[in-house]
Formats: sequence, C-alpha cells, structure tokens
Amino acid sequence: RYNWLPSTGIDNPYIADPVTTLQKDQEFHVTVTSPEGCRDEDVVAVKVYTGPDFYVPTAFTPNNDGRNDLFRVIAAGIPKLDFLRVWDRWGKVIFQTADLSTPWDGTLNGQPAGPGTYVWMVQGVDYLGRRFSSQGTVTLIRCIFFYLDHMIRIATLSLLLAVPAAVTAQQASIQKGFSTPPDSIKPSVYWYWMSDNVSEDGVKKDLAAMAEAGIGRAFIGNIGYDPKVVPYGRVKLFSDEWMKITRTAIRTASKKGIEIGLFNSPGWSQSGGPWIKPSQSMRYMAGEMVRVKGPQRISQKIPAPGDDFQDVAVIAFPAPAGDSDDISRHQLKITPALQTLVDGDTGTGPDSVGNMQIDMEVPEDLTARSLVLHMNKPYRSDVELQVRQGASWRTVTRFQLDRSNPMPQVGFRPFAPVSIAFPAVSGKAFRIVLSNSSRSGLTEITLSAAAMVERYEEKQLAKMFQTPLPLWNEYQWPQQAEPENNSLVIDPAKVRNISAFLDKNGTLNWEVPAGEWLIMRCGMLPTGVKNAPAPPEGTGLEIDKINRAAMQHHYDAFVGKIYNNLAPEERKALKWVVADSYETGSQNWTDGMGTAFRQRYGYDPLPWLPVLSGRIVGTAEQSNRFLWDLRRLVADRVAYEYVGGLRDVSHKQGLKLWLENYGHWGFPAEFLQYGGQADEVGGEFWNEGNLGDIECRAASSAAHIYGKNRVAAESFTAGGPGPYVRYPLRCLEAR
Repeated sequence: RYNWLPSTGIDNPYIADPVTTLQKDQEFHVTVTSPEGCRDEDVVAVKVYTGPDFYVPTAFTPNNDGRNDLFRVIAAGIPKLDFLRVWDRWGKVIFQTADLSTPWDGTLNGQPAGPGTYVWMVQGVDYLGRRFSSQGTVTLIRCIFFYLDHMIRIATLSLLLAVPAAVTAQQASIQKGFSTPPDSIKPSVYWYWMSDNVSEDGVKKDLAAMAEAGIGRAFIGNIGYDPKVVPYGRVKLFSDEWMKITRTAIRTASKKGIEIGLFNSPGWSQSGGPWIKPSQSMRYMAGEMVRVKGPQRISQKIPAPGDDFQDVAVIAFPAPAGDSDDISRHQLKITPALQTLVDGDTGTGPDSVGNMQIDMEVPEDLTARSLVLHMNKPYRSDVELQVRQGASWRTVTRFQLDRSNPMPQVGFRPFAPVSIAFPAVSGKAFRIVLSNSSRSGLTEITLSAAAMVERYEEKQLAKMFQTPLPLWNEYQWPQQAEPENNSLVIDPAKVRNISAFLDKNGTLNWEVPAGEWLIMRCGMLPTGVKNAPAPPEGTGLEIDKINRAAMQHHYDAFVGKIYNNLAPEERKALKWVVADSYETGSQNWTDGMGTAFRQRYGYDPLPWLPVLSGRIVGTAEQSNRFLWDLRRLVADRVAYEYVGGLRDVSHKQGLKLWLENYGHWGFPAEFLQYGGQADEVGGEFWNEGNLGDIECRAASSAAHIYGKNRVAAESFTAGGPGPYVRYPLRCLEAR
C-alpha cells in the first residue's frame, strides 16, 4: 500500500502512480507498506517546467562520474524538436540532433571536445503548432591536469628523438629574429598626444627613446580626455604651435628611421571633426506620419521629425486593417496607477514598474497580433504576454526586452520601441508579466490588432547589441508567421510617391483618394555620433560611413592639411593614415541610397519604406527580406565606401591605410570584408578581460584571406582605475 504526502491535489494518494497538477516544485514523502507489513519511506522531488519553453543548463562536466555528464535540453510544452545545434566559438557545428532524447556527451568525432564556451540554438514546435526557439551558451568544464601531464611527456619524448643540431640552428635563427628584428618588422606604438600636453622638446625625447628601444613606427593620435583625469595643456589643437610641433615630430622621426602614421582625425574613434556638416555625417531614415481620410483635398503641414532633416520622399498608402486598433480604444480596465502605460503618450510612464503583472481587460473580445513596448530611459525586463482562456491563462509569447544602453554608438534611437509579432489571438483579458525588470523606464504598452514586423527597429539597425562583443547569431531572428489575410498588410503596388506635392515649407497639397490613407514624410537625420575622445577643438560629427562623397573633404581638413604644411624633404617619415577602433554605431541611409539599392537588388526601395515604421508590406517574408537587403547594402558600403574611400584618398598622397578591422558598440558591417579594403590590418588584446578573443582572429583572418603579409595587434590595452597602474615594471612585478 502507498501513501503520498502531501495528498492535496493528488487524484489517489494510495497508489503507485498518482496524478497531480502543480504550479511550482514540490517534494512528496511516500511510504510503501507490503502485504507482510514491511515498510519503507522515500522522498520524491518533482520539478515543474512551465511552457512552452526550453530549459537548458549553463554548464556540464563530461567526465563520466555519473553527475552532470550530458548536455541535454528539457522541452516543456514542445513535443516536436526541429533541431538542437551546438557550435564552437569559431562557428563550427560540434553537435546536432532532432531527437530530444539524444544529449551531447561533450565529444566531437569520438574525441573529447575541449573545455570552453559553446553556443547552442534549439527550435521546436509547441503543443499549439507554433514554432518556438531559444539560444544561448554552455560551458564545457574539464579537469585538464592529466592532459597537461600527458602533453608534457609527449613533448619531452619528441625533444629526445629530435636531431639536436637542426633544432639548435633553427632555434638560434628564431631567437635572433626576436632579439634583433629587421627594420621591416620592428614593433609599432600608438603615440598619444594627451589633452594638448605636447612640446618640441618632448616629442624629440620621445622619438629618441623609441629609436633606442627599437620602435619602427609611431602612430600619432591627438587624444582629449576628461580634464579631471588629464588636465589640458597650453598647446591647442590646430594652433600654429601645435602644427610646428607636428612638423618637428615628423622631421625628427625621419632622422631616427621611424615611420610616422597619423590618426585620420582627432580621437581614436574614428573619422570626424568640426569640419563635418550634418549633411556629410552618419544619417538614418526617419519619418513623420499623418493619417487622413478621403476623398478630400488637403493643404496640411507635415513637420520635419528633427533638426537638420533632409527630405528623401513623401509617400502615401492605404491604411491596413487594424492599423490604429489597440486595446486602449476598447473601454480598457487597468489598475489606475498604471493608466499612463496606455494613454498614448510614449514619453511618460509610471514612477515605478519593476517586477509585476499588468492585467488589462475589455468588455468584448479583442483580436491581437502585435505588442509594442516603449521606454524613455534605460530599461530591461523579461516579458511574458498571456491571454485568459476560460478559467486559465495561456502564454502567447515570451521575450527579452533590453534597452539598458542608451549610447548612440549602439543605435541611433537610444530607446527604440520593442515590437513583437504573434499569430492572432482573441480574448477579453490579457496579462503582461514583467520579471528581472528595471524599476522604471517603461512608458507605453500597445497591444494591437495590427500586423507588424517583429523587432523592426533592430532589423533596420536603429538599435543594436548592447555590449561590445555580440555573438555571431545576435542579428539573426526566427522566421515570422504571415498574417492571416491580405487586408492586414500594405500592397506595394498601392504605395504612391507624392513628393511633388510637398512645398519647400513642408506643406502637402494633395487630392486624397477615397478611404483612409497614411502619409509618410521620409528623410534623413544625423545620428549625432562624434569622434572621440578628442580635444574640444577637434570634436565634431562622424563622417558618413556608407558614402565616400565627403571623404576628400575630411582628409583635406586634417591629414591633408598636415601633409601640405610639410616640405617634400620633411615628409619622408610620414607613411600611414590610421583608423583605429570603430565605435561609432550604425546608420542606414545616405545620399543616393535609393539609386544604389535599385542597382544592387533590381527593385525600388521606396514602396518598402513603410517597413521602417514596423508595418508589413507585401508579406512578412518580403518585408524582412527588404530589411536584410538594407543591412547587407550598409555592410558592403561601410567596407567599400568608407574604408575604400579613405584608402583611395590616402593613396593620392602616397600614404597607406592602417586599420583595426573590427568594431565594438554596434558595428554594422563584416570584420573580414571591412579589413580587406585597408593596406594593413591590426587586432587588439587587453591586459584583462576577453576583448581580443575576436579582434586578433579577425585581423589575422582578414590578412590571410586578402593576402596581407603583416598583421599588428594593439597590445595590453587597459582602462579603469587610474593612470600608471599597469606600466611595464608593475606588470613584471605582478608576474
């Protein structure tokens, strides 16, 4: 006889296999008594997995000790697995399966895989037939002592078997190359002129020390720090005294046999200055939307969405079904303290949100297809949307909202809304569950009948990965389901170009056809990103990264000005133009972008511009493909227009381009293609942390692919607690 305790909720606590429904983890104490009166007790722990979701471990230890040996996925509410794949850090598939019962045992081709971090992605179909996916990383942990000992013994044996004379000669040659490197491979240094603290005597002494140490190249960067960290000197950038010192440095370097490179603008990132006009800077497509009903003739001013706005086109299209239908229009009941979340004002919200559930109820069924959340300050949360069906709540979708980093370097819309699309779901009551949330920042919730493009802001580069090192899959998104009928989308054939009806004052004079129409005034706004860290006199907008039209102007304003101030005999040491870290974020439009788009892809982007507002044009697949085409074109032009343009103007004066071929903080291109356009590339590794894991590999790979026989690495980079905490003697003492 069995006895299960606690018995609450159990259908029959006196049998071997009772059934119960649980909302949280539970331990049961079970007592078993045989017919002869023998008795035993045990504890049965039941873990509850809510779904649909995948539960995936963060680490495992495949050492055959019977504990945590396997990497497996638990699928709650997801009976069908499409795939589980595991990649190593270089993108190689290590393991894959379509069988939930098949775990990864930590091997590759029968051999133990190395310890480290691996990327996984899993996708399946839930019990409602919806496709559900998740991704993350897992750490494979191994004890390495045996392997180290084994390798040491193998290495020792190999040395004993080697021919001593040949090894000795080879080692001597290698050792000599390091102790007395030839001029062609002498090390280089970044030569930062910090916050106007330079002098003729100082640069001469610096160069003498470099020559004595065997330095072959010095790249001059005019850096401007916070005056609280580095007080500013008297020699202001661009002054006559500064130009005189710059000439002295280059002349002295010639005498010392040291090559000089000039950062192509003040600061180390990346290409800008006060000479760059807004119309020459990094820009993005913005729009102002007006809703009108026809038939009627309108004469209506459509305001520009910001300063320094440049018109591209005015378009009009019939409003798709449900476009303005959201839950706030349906006699909504919501907690009074949260009323500002549904008042239509995206600029204001409750004083405090935090972890909570937000219940919204309407008197009649609402059919919802999208959820858009707005913020006005840094905010993050794990979000779950639920709908009440009968007496229970069903999960519609789960997602992570992250707007924790408002720097323009990670997107030209710091608090871009997050849009989530899902198959139509109807109900009178909806619930949004916020967990792991910031205390405030959420300003508006739009639960709408409109069909929308999921994550349209991220897909147009308006908001990018929040930290310096995105994994390879951060700009990949699951395929979006199609709306159930065509009335919910915009027909591209019905999008009209009405630019000719907008006068120079921004007033539209147009005969509106019958029906409800949306009018978009589309144009470019500057992203506002500036070169940094630079002295105030040298700080300005960053140059356009996808159009080389202003590159000669940029070059002439800084590097060209220095070059032309030198007599021919004084220029001998000046060999390089330098472009350091890309930390300037994204852009998605420029002058002539429409023409370039048509030439590349064979179709006009204008009818697809409503996609940038989140609306679906044609189909969801076509709209997402338009966004992919846009991102691909941006990536190509960053390489060929920006790097290629800077290289070409440098070559006109006999200088070569040296480039760190990677980007942090919202890099909108490809490291290899980006580096391929420079004359020489360099990586970077830091004194602490993992910056360098990607950068040096990107540099060496680009050099290999594009036939460059020399690769550099910015070495032992550091930041943080203060000056002179990592100078060489201190580093040696620490070892």
